[in-house]
Amino acid sequence: MEEGNLIVKIKDKVTTMSDGRPRVIVTDCDHPSIEIEKEVLSQINPKFILAHCKTEDEVIEITIDADGIITQYPPITRRVIESLQKCKVIARYGAGANNIDVEAATEHRIIVANVPDYCIDEVSTHAIALVGYSGETCHLFWLKVYH
Repeated sequence: MEEGNLIVKIKDKVTTMSDGRPRVIVTDCDHPSIEIEKEVLSQINPKFILAHCKTEDEVIEITIDADGIITQYPPITRRVIESLQKCKVIARYGAGANNIDVEAATEHRIIVANVPDYCIDEVSTHAIALVGYSGETCHLFWLKVYH
């Protein structure tokens, strides 16, 4: 789905805060800022709240009245999803959604999104480097054992 199409779908479903702005909670992230997220969602002018959640209880506390959630590592369990009062979308940094109860989200009509091409270059480069290193290590081992 193109970026613009996702924004339109979200904009159609998002409710607003008392000041007229949707509330987007970033439960956690590894990168130093959320400027890219702010730029991507600028069309709906949300209020961003950056948290540092690790546990289910922390997520519940900060997201209870969120319109949207962006998450990376903390568990977005059935209990979290059932506590959400008006959430319409949960987006995960990463290729999977293994920390999100997608079934519960679907039951509550919450869109779950991820980033399918997240870190593809980094992962493939790392894998090739490990293969190269293991080959070098095996060769050195062979030299020590047989020479």
